[in-house]
Amino acid sequence: MRIGFYGASEVAWTGYKINGVYSWNDMVCEYFGADQTNHAVLEGSSERALLKLKSTKDKLDLAVFSLRNCYKFAPMVYCDRDFPVATLKNDDMSRRWYNYVGTKKKKDGRDSVKKQFESEKEFVNTWHLHKKHLWSPELQMIRHAGALIQINQYLSAFKIPTVFVVKKENLPAWVKLDSGVNSTKISKLYEENRQHDNLPNNLSAEGQKTIAKYFVSLVEKEKLI
Repeated sequence: MRIGFYGASEVAWTGYKINGVYSWNDMVCEYFGADQTNHAVLEGSSERALLKLKSTKDKLDLAVFSLRNCYKFAPMVYCDRDFPVATLKNDDMSRRWYNYVGTKKKKDGRDSVKKQFESEKEFVNTWHLHKKHLWSPELQMIRHAGALIQINQYLSAFKIPTVFVVKKENLPAWVKLDSGVNSTKISKLYEENRQHDNLPNNLSAEGQKTIAKYFVSLVEKEKLI
């Protein structure tokens, strides 16, 4: 059995413990005796999730798309994380983002950003010009919706059972995620167990257990695997 995880930070930590704590997605895979394919990254965008799904060679018995706020993020396809373009207000913000250290976390993805961009100046200029000339909140939501529609169609075509985590307010009315179930409860559990600069997925140690337990009960109730 194999479970695939796609999306943003809530599912981006896998394969190692920190202070004896595993990620909730690792706990889920251990419970089901499943191997894990994980293409989630910090601030992962909907478009990255679509690209990674289409490039997945493994046969998936279950897919998880944690995209609750992903309309905010723009893909940096040659890096191991994406950028919060929707909240970008000025050059100082992108400069701080580029140089942020914070709590040391494995697989943070920031090293790949510094390898891709020749300098802080190039990075800052790239997003300044993007926001000035190419940005539109409405267009960003349309791109998010388009990615969700294609993800749903792909999963339906290949009959892959799926759990989505997309906030209702970030799911346009014309987008139907009928290839699986969309869990607003898991989204709420993320919020209730949010703890920044603690563990790589920004959830508390106790929250890992709570979310894993609920996820397992949801999968078994819906008979997804």
